[in-house]
Amino acid sequence: MITVTNKTRYSDRFLRTVLSRALKHWQKEMKPLPNYLHNIRVTIVRAKQDRGVSGLAWTNTNLMRLKIPYYSTERHPRAWNGLNFTHDLIYVFYHELMHNIGHRSHREINDSYLMRCACESGINLPWEYISDKQPAVASRPKRNLKEERYYKALKMVTKWEKKATVANKHLKKWQKKVKRYEKILSNSEEKKFKKDK
Repeated sequence: MITVTNKTRYSDRFLRTVLSRALKHWQKEMKPLPNYLHNIRVTIVRAKQDRGVSGLAWTNTNLMRLKIPYYSTERHPRAWNGLNFTHDLIYVFYHELMHNIGHRSHREINDSYLMRCACESGINLPWEYISDKQPAVASRPKRNLKEERYYKALKMVTKWEKKATVANKHLKKWQKKVKRYEKILSNSEEKKFKKDK
């Protein structure tokens, strides 16, 4: 079984199909895999340079990473054939699988044999089958900050006008009370003054 984590724009389904068929061919034609490789975890990332497929694997584990460039017939009309690309992917997968099995040195790995196995695997899916996983995201329209700030200022004016209306009502109410108490106090002062006389 293969668990594929695809971090490229290529089709998940296509990559999983190629690697699953390659693994079946390996199990049929070559030596059996150890128990820890019954579930192979493959992370596929985009290569930074257009030099073909490459990879790395951790010895005696089920982990590997494959790097694939983004090829298109428009950008590489003569330099690349989609079918060769599929076989290259299988060859690199087999090579990294050899590292997983326990081979540290490249001298222990017969790359010409693995390339022949990749070509004889019968997996003839041309790379043009791939379509981008997601269309290119349209760029966001540029924000008009002046306009946004203007509308925010309008909103704040409305908010504070409401608060000012409420505040004026309370102010008038308390001003009336102050006048009333001033009258009461002045009357009581007059009465006191008259009594004292």
